[in-house]
Amino acid sequence: MVQPIAMCFDARGRLRVAEGRTYPVRKPGEKGADRILIFEDKDGDGEFETKKVFAENMNLVSGIEVGFGGVWIGAAPYLLFIPDRDGDDVADGDPEILLDGWGYQDTHETLNSFTWGPDGWLYGCHGVFTHSRVGKPGTPDDQREPINAGIWRYHPTKHEFEVFAWGTSNPWGLDFDGNGDWFTTACVIPHYYQVIQGARYFRQAGQHFNSYIYDDIKTIADHLHYGDGTFESMRADGKVDRALQREKAADTSALGGGHAHCGLVIYQADNFPEAYRGDSFFHNLHGHRIVREKHEKEGSGTVIRHAPDFALAQDHSFIGVALVQGPDGALYASDWHDPQTCHHRDPDIWDRSNGRLFRIRYGEFDANRVDLVGASDVELVKRLTHSNSFIARQAQLILQERAHNGKLSKGSVARELKKLMRKDESRTHRLRAFWAMQVCDLMGASELYSMLDDDDPYVSGWAVHFYGERKENVSEKTLKKFVALAEGERSPVVRRYLASALQNLPESRRWELAEALSSRRVDVNDQNLPLLVWYGLEPMVTGSPDRAIEIAGNSAWPKLDNFTQRRAAETIEGRAALLAYVGGAKTPQEFLNRGQRFLAAIGSKVDLERPNTWDAFIRGGESLNHEKVDTMVLRIRARLGDDTAFAYWRSVLNDSSRLPRLRMEALEILQLGGDPQAGNVAASLLDEPAFRETALAALPRYLDTDIAAKLIKALPSFPLKLRNEGINQLGSRPDTTLLLLESIESKQVESALVSPVLMRQMRAHGDAQIVRKMNALWGEPRDLPPDLPRQVRRWKFALTPERLERVDLSYGRHVYANTCGTCHKLFDSGVALGPDLTGSNRVNLDYILENVLAPNSVVGKDYQLNVITTKDGRVFSGMVTNEDGSRLEISMAGGTKTVVRTADIDERKILSQSMMPTGLFDAIPEDDVAALVAYLASPTQVDEWKGEK
Repeated sequence: MVQPIAMCFDARGRLRVAEGRTYPVRKPGEKGADRILIFEDKDGDGEFETKKVFAENMNLVSGIEVGFGGVWIGAAPYLLFIPDRDGDDVADGDPEILLDGWGYQDTHETLNSFTWGPDGWLYGCHGVFTHSRVGKPGTPDDQREPINAGIWRYHPTKHEFEVFAWGTSNPWGLDFDGNGDWFTTACVIPHYYQVIQGARYFRQAGQHFNSYIYDDIKTIADHLHYGDGTFESMRADGKVDRALQREKAADTSALGGGHAHCGLVIYQADNFPEAYRGDSFFHNLHGHRIVREKHEKEGSGTVIRHAPDFALAQDHSFIGVALVQGPDGALYASDWHDPQTCHHRDPDIWDRSNGRLFRIRYGEFDANRVDLVGASDVELVKRLTHSNSFIARQAQLILQERAHNGKLSKGSVARELKKLMRKDESRTHRLRAFWAMQVCDLMGASELYSMLDDDDPYVSGWAVHFYGERKENVSEKTLKKFVALAEGERSPVVRRYLASALQNLPESRRWELAEALSSRRVDVNDQNLPLLVWYGLEPMVTGSPDRAIEIAGNSAWPKLDNFTQRRAAETIEGRAALLAYVGGAKTPQEFLNRGQRFLAAIGSKVDLERPNTWDAFIRGGESLNHEKVDTMVLRIRARLGDDTAFAYWRSVLNDSSRLPRLRMEALEILQLGGDPQAGNVAASLLDEPAFRETALAALPRYLDTDIAAKLIKALPSFPLKLRNEGINQLGSRPDTTLLLLESIESKQVESALVSPVLMRQMRAHGDAQIVRKMNALWGEPRDLPPDLPRQVRRWKFALTPERLERVDLSYGRHVYANTCGTCHKLFDSGVALGPDLTGSNRVNLDYILENVLAPNSVVGKDYQLNVITTKDGRVFSGMVTNEDGSRLEISMAGGTKTVVRTADIDERKILSQSMMPTGLFDAIPEDDVAALVAYLASPTQVDEWKGEK
């Protein structure tokens, strides 16, 4: 067995293994080198005696499951079904293409982790840097389902495909617990997520397909497997508590091994001691181990606690990929086995000579051969109560298949299942029977309706789920029951199922349920519920903004109100409804609150039309006869471009006796409102420290050569962050770029402030004079190193372990801040533009050299360099980190962000190269390279350098 990339057991207790021999590059055409193997233990002694090749010449296989008379294979661009209906281990014909359009731009992020769900669908994972548009063969592109990070499912008999949940990074591990709650493991980002239908989860990169999501659901882990190991501070503000790390001096190995994970088993068997039941087990690749996590209920969901590592390989070539619970209750782990841990597209660097399979069991082996294929229907129902969930799942799968084929004894099966659903049975038995009743279509309408009132929140919740699957066919009676549950149900678990079902209902029938759910103040801080309700409400805001604003305004959840107002502010009709909502306030305090929320909703949008509720809004404010209300009216009038209100805010800005906070607000209002005088006023304030940041933010809209000259003069006195921002502004236009270059020639501005990314941007102006000046200052640009292997050898010779041990790590942190830190975070330092390096394989010198010397060899789409040229001649280069139909946000090196309206864009180029420049190591002294590399490998943060800057 070599390169075991996926595996599963079948109903006869045999192990199916997919060999990923083709990885990492799909072979041209349809034939590859991948195989599907069958390992069998015929005598039940715990050893596989035979191996068969079930299929070969497959191409880029990444997922496998067995059921419904065949084998289900993920092999991008296809989801395949290989029929073997007679079960003789010989394919009945060629693989059938069920779905196509699966991407493989990044071949370690393809469809994977196939798992049969409790509802009878086949589930799987999909990575963030692979961009798929999935459909049945021949489906037009505009009718396909896009996915580039998330969990998907496919129904084996209805042949329907859908995305179940969106987000995460490169999830490669999927399982559900005894309650039917799904969970997945992820890489690079925090590692563990509870998967809820319709949810959007934190993404490693890129945007959600719906740009109006505004916020997504974060990890349920309370810890990291790198950094300081804790996650409470990151849950609060996206950062890690580094003070705790310094106190404990934790290292990555002690915390779980790093940020890359594969496989997932939520253990539900009795081979291990009872204390292990319900725990999660999954591989940590860089840590060469299997980690263990414990589940605890929290609100509507779960929190995951770190437990001691379960199994540690002393062999650093152990690369665990698949992990499954076997028919015997043991864990089975596939070992890719290679000294190369990270994905790399070079097919020649991989060790294809071996692969391994480990079994981890407790105590002596209990011989027990499993074969459910020949069991009777009633015997299979009894197996639903088995202590090993694998047996129960296989029994349900066979019952579902027999029901579909018309070979199920429905009467006797229904009677036995109803016995298991009695309230004196355990939740596990009741749920398994419930799932089997549903997938076999044995439950009548009245029986399912009665389940909504069940005392067990998971039984009630699953009844909600199955009703939600009916979508537009949900009856009015059931909808009213949903609303009653939302208003009165004590369990947040049931409310989670209701909130999830919201998106399955037709939009016109969601209002009452959304209103009822959002009235529950007890759920205001729940991790799932406010966001799930928002995902269901969002599509309705533009069609009925008045109703959505009213419901959100009366909600117990401020987040729902905030998001609804932001969404309404995206359209002229929505802004009209918002302004009418402000003008309709009954008290001064209510007017002020609503007015402030309106300003927050429109944010930094400019050139907004005045809505048709303008006059009514002004009259509403005047009728309250209140000084602060009058000021709020002036604030909103100026913000929407009413030039008659500009005079008041100019007087505030020019009044030095006013508080600096009020004067800065006045400048911001004038700039966003489009006051033609704001640019010159802002430029005049660049020398005042209190106003620099606000003044600089106001300049892009008014930048010309006169203002640029004032900016260049003020730059030397700016702190570093503002200097970077000012430099980026100057490089955005050809005429101001020339002024910048002249100031560098005259030593007025340091050349080191110009980042390599900005250099590319300035060359993109296409101005011959700019190019000549840049060549004189920095030389001509270089592409990839012509001899990468030689470069690697050179730096390995220079960066010996002995040399790296001698360097000052604090100085290395200083070098990092001026190089990598302009785009990457490491510990608590740097800018979160590119991937966070904290949990990467940075202790590996080969990893660092490959990424630094050849940064363009593998570039995720979301890290590609965008060059934006506006109609007035400005050019911006960076990563597009936020984009909707009307504008996009460009993030540049150093942390500067610029928002450009789509209507102002003349040209957008997406280059097939990273923002990370080539030649970084050649651009700094060799001693600085050594210090940087040693700092990158540090397990903990170090003190800041105190030497000369």
